[in-house]
Amino acid sequence: MPPQRSFYLCAADCLRKHAKASDETVAACTQTCQAPMQNMHQTCQGALEREMQRVQRGIATCQDDASMADAVSAATTAEAQNQAMRAAMEPCVVKEFAGAMDRIETSVRPALEKRLTAMLKEHEEDR
Repeated sequence: MPPQRSFYLCAADCLRKHAKASDETVAACTQTCQAPMQNMHQTCQGALEREMQRVQRGIATCQDDASMADAVSAATTAEAQNQAMRAAMEPCVVKEFAGAMDRIETSVRPALEKRLTAMLKEHEEDR
């Protein structure tokens, strides 16, 4: 069962079971229903944040390498230095993003799908 459907059915059960209970009781019950979806969301968010940090570290390395390029050092004006820096960084940054896209497609996404499927199965077994 899709996690959203499971949440809505669980929330409906909360409302039915606790029809005469306080708002806090109903809210606590529905909060329990949301936990699996929140966990799945946090898992996805964490994986994406780790990949973004990796890309940011790669770009910082590109910037460090570019700043040491001979063309950047030889530039005499700020504009020429900026152009040389951009020219030195661009291939590295493009390569970094291509690598990130490849990693996401070949390892991050499949691992995430596997983990989310296991979480969903575990949730369905608990239900």
